[in-house]
Order: sequence, then structure tokens, then C-alpha cells
Amino acid sequence: MPSPKLFMHIKDPSLASDLLSLQSLCQYELSVSRQTENWLDQLTEKKCDVALIEVGSCHDEALKELINSPILCQTEFIFFSTGAPDPTLDHLIKKGAGFHYRAPYHFSLIDSSLQEIFRELNLTKESNNVQTSYLDQFGLLVELLG
Repeated sequence: MPSPKLFMHIKDPSLASDLLSLQSLCQYELSVSRQTENWLDQLTEKKCDVALIEVGSCHDEALKELINSPILCQTEFIFFSTGAPDPTLDHLIKKGAGFHYRAPYHFSLIDSSLQEIFRELNLTKESNNVQTSYLDQFGLLVELLG
């Protein structure tokens, strides 16, 4: 079974270094964003399972675009921010986007979140591989509705 894909858009080199040192990150196939391009466009193109996104300001256009993007339901997000609350980010979290960590970061909690997401992704993939038809006691093919 292939590893889940993780997209990382982190501008702060110190935060990026701390995240890359997390043990749970090695379970994922890592893709790092090109900082000069729109991260949401890159994420949409790469079709990753998990996204680590550093939110720099309330004026992040990609964050606003994410509210109505189908990628919101297809990807598990972990957002990182500092400073004042961001209403757009709060709205995304209420819509079930994932996790939000505000500085100072507790990397053991972030590591636990990444491990939990990894387990959930693997359970989902395993349940999708289950047979959908079986023989009943009389040898008749029975289709199970899932």
C-alpha cells in the first residue's frame, strides 16, 4: 500500500525544520510547496491526503479560496498561525478542515495529530479494499452493500 501524501507549505525556516524532525512525518510521501506560487493550486495539482499550511495573514487569498474548494473535503489540514485570530481560518475549522495550532507550538501534539491522521487514512484505504461479494451457505453469490 503506498504511503499517504503530505503537502507542506511553511515559510518560517525554523518551523519547517521542527516539523521535518517529527517522527510521524517519515510515514508520509512529502511534497514541499514552491513558495512563490499559490499553495492551493499546488495542493490541488498534487492531490495530497494531508496538508501542513502556515497561515501568514488574514489576507491569504488561497485560504479564502479554500472555503469553497472541493479540496477542503478531500484533504486533512493542519494550519499553523501566530498573532491575532483569523476569521477565515476559524470558518474553515468550523467546516471541519482539520487542526489549527497557534504559536508557541507543541510539537508532541502536532506529532500525535499526524500519527492519528495516518492511522485513519490507512483504515480508510483498508476498508476500501474489502471484498464486496461472498458465497452464502448455499453457494449463492451474495453482494454486500457498503
